[in-house]
Amino acid sequence: MNMIIEQLTKQDIEQLILHTKMQGWAYNRQELETLFAIGKIFGHKNKQNEIVSCAAIIPYDNNRIASIGMVLVNQHYRGLGLGKEVVLSCINAVPAETPIMLVASEAGKPLYEKLGFTTIDVVHKVVTIPRTEPTASELEVKITSFQNQDFDEVVKLDEETFGANRKELITHRLKQAKKSIIARNKNGKLIGFGLCIQIDKGLVIGPIIAPNDQIALLQVNKLADKHQGNIRMDIPAKHESFLKLVEQQGDIEITTRPLMVKEKANYPANNRAFYGMAGQTYG
Repeated sequence: MNMIIEQLTKQDIEQLILHTKMQGWAYNRQELETLFAIGKIFGHKNKQNEIVSCAAIIPYDNNRIASIGMVLVNQHYRGLGLGKEVVLSCINAVPAETPIMLVASEAGKPLYEKLGFTTIDVVHKVVTIPRTEPTASELEVKITSFQNQDFDEVVKLDEETFGANRKELITHRLKQAKKSIIARNKNGKLIGFGLCIQIDKGLVIGPIIAPNDQIALLQVNKLADKHQGNIRMDIPAKHESFLKLVEQQGDIEITTRPLMVKEKANYPANNRAFYGMAGQTYG
């Protein structure tokens, strides 16, 4: 069953929506338009011109770092090496020295190890975050809605926190955002930022940048306020105390996955203010 891999285009969005939903993932048109705007998507098509595999790569800051995600193969086409081929296409889309990160499933981990990825951490995918919170006055912080004049500060804060400039991603995610907020201390300094994306009935929160657990939780709950459906957030393992704080306040579902990196020596590690990923595909 020979199938040629190709770089997909915006004309494939409807097919990608169908393909990702069949694999149990929620990618809508807006999310895929963002991926096409800032990265590349590769995939296989069958004789009926249906997409049966895909993977995306997003390079940041002139290939200072890249992130691979959305690695999905139709269940009827698994075991044919299609997953390996799409991941290799992503790897080959950036310079060899570029560090590449991805959040792996346990089933996919052996493949990534064969391709040169090593596990450096884990990420906790948390579904349904509680809504109790400390007050902003108690924390001496002011939470306000994001305004256009905050953009340069937000991009700088994200770069300092993530380890690479993600101006293009922030631009597109702000356009997608249902809510976006910033946090300033009593001296007016920007110390936090967060946004949330509505996908179907669910809410995806991230990135979240904050100076401590309490302000991170405050921002999450401000973003989640009045939302009635599921809420998802991807929390780096170094924030176990934040995760415990969340666990203490309500019933949640947690899935832990390995964070893997290729070209680890060149990987710009993010700092402790990075509480929530923009999403497993984006890092």
